[in-house]
Amino acid sequence: MAEKTNYDIAIERVRPEFLTYDQEKMIQKFGLAHDDSYLYLRMLCRSYRISRKSGLVEWSEDDFHTVREGGYNDTMTIYDILCYSRDDCRLSGTFTTLSGLRYNSAFRSPDQFYQDYADYFDSRTEQLNRVCAGLEGIRLEGCDTGWQLPLFDFLPVRIQLWNSDEEFPASLRILWDENILDFMHFETTFYAAGHMLGLIRSMMEGTDFDSAR
Repeated sequence: MAEKTNYDIAIERVRPEFLTYDQEKMIQKFGLAHDDSYLYLRMLCRSYRISRKSGLVEWSEDDFHTVREGGYNDTMTIYDILCYSRDDCRLSGTFTTLSGLRYNSAFRSPDQFYQDYADYFDSRTEQLNRVCAGLEGIRLEGCDTGWQLPLFDFLPVRIQLWNSDEEFPASLRILWDENILDFMHFETTFYAAGHMLGLIRSMMEGTDFDSAR
């Protein structure tokens, strides 16, 4: 048996807390499919289910004939948006970087956290475009390549890539709805972005991917 990681321990600690929240409110707020055993939602076109009795988060690519346990980044994002989001959360329709949010205007350079991905995606725009199109993305203009992706069916996120040139390295920018903090904590945006970028890279490489544990 594999030794539990700190990520596994953190998920197990949060799981019972999920059960203390009003699941009917979650269903109504986000229009979740549900039955007596599970709540269902999609994250980046993957089907997820959350046990209504244990809080366990699982995902599947074959309509739950087979399932895999969610990793840290996707599980914590799902818990946060279902449990923390404001009752009146609504999208503004306007997108901004994290440093553009009034809540954290002192946060100067969020894009630095994504530089490894920027370097990987650099000059791989054809592969990146194929993957983002497969994730039901909407193409954006104004950069070398950009896409609006359904983080959840009810919550889009945007990525913009500028390839490197003789003077500047590649640059990757992630844009969130201006009301994102009505949906999740500031820190959770990094879990969500980490899951999204890791999934995209694994799809480009044709490798297996589980969100960080």
